[in-house]
Amino acid sequence: MKIDLQSEARSAFSAIGARAAGHLAVVGALVLGGGKYVAAVFKFKGAVSIISMLVSILAYWWTSKLGLSGAILFVVLLLAHEMGHYWTARKLGIETSLPMFVPFLGALISIRSKPEDAEKEACMALAGPVLGALAAYACLPVYFWTGDKLWLWGASVGFVVNLFNLLPVSPLDGGRIVGAVWRGFWLVGLAVLLWLALRGQDVFLLLIFLAALSEINENWYEFKPEFWLSCALGTVAIAVWWGSFLVLVLTTLLFLSYLTCKRARQNAESERVYKEWLLEQAEGYLEGRVDFESSSEYRGPKEEFRKKVETARERLLEDLNPVENEVDLYYQVSSAKRFLIGSVYLGLAGVLALSLFWVSSLNVFH
Repeated sequence: MKIDLQSEARSAFSAIGARAAGHLAVVGALVLGGGKYVAAVFKFKGAVSIISMLVSILAYWWTSKLGLSGAILFVVLLLAHEMGHYWTARKLGIETSLPMFVPFLGALISIRSKPEDAEKEACMALAGPVLGALAAYACLPVYFWTGDKLWLWGASVGFVVNLFNLLPVSPLDGGRIVGAVWRGFWLVGLAVLLWLALRGQDVFLLLIFLAALSEINENWYEFKPEFWLSCALGTVAIAVWWGSFLVLVLTTLLFLSYLTCKRARQNAESERVYKEWLLEQAEGYLEGRVDFESSSEYRGPKEEFRKKVETARERLLEDLNPVENEVDLYYQVSSAKRFLIGSVYLGLAGVLALSLFWVSSLNVFH
């Protein structure tokens, strides 16, 4: 039997999306807006997390055919995934928020202090799918004991959610994991994500694709302004093909990225020219070829002013000739640990894929 991950995902979530689009804005406002005010009133640290979880349960119950039990089960599966991230982050000394639930979009934790290196980030990212997968497997004994297909549905949804999160592209967990192995895998995940988005005409996946492009641009390869402009033109073609105005939002974002990138490149070039001029002036002063007029306004000793110029010269040289990029240092992981992280990643993805294949053979979606 051939398994189609995208069709399985659609089948698994078919009960959720019936009336979701019409109520997404209202429910999102309740979670993001009302939650923080209630938390402020009661001064309870986990109030926002609990409120967002309850609102999500009510939202899935109200807008779908899951029933209250199905809505609770789905949110608990999401909670297990996010708590894997949260507990591991605390163990590694990474400060994060408690899980926050956004109806119809999932759940997340916000990282308040960046991990020390890509290895710790990969461990934190791996913990989510691992605990999420264990929660999905925990549904299976209950199904075989009770015969209630709700639990088999829960297992299948858990497999889909965690397998999707293992796509090797940031900001998904898989991208953060393979970043510690080799960032080039991000391009593979990017291609798969774009294929899924276009095949399923899914705007949400296109948004993730845009976020993934930004991650690559920031942490690996700096795209030129022309790249963002060509992406914007590409989304115009997609919008015409779909007949969807929602995709035009992506076009606007990509065009803004083009303008921002173009301005940043112009500013960087101007700044470099200015620093080169400053360096030339500083070296001229230290060699006695240039005498700053501003030095006469400096009321301190001349030797102290000379030391300040020497310090400025050293900083300018560091800025103009960086030894090694801090981003590259962040992603320096030993070969042994790269192999270990990559093996765990592939093993987990393989087990989840096989489990989803097996569950699909039980005709739970029919």
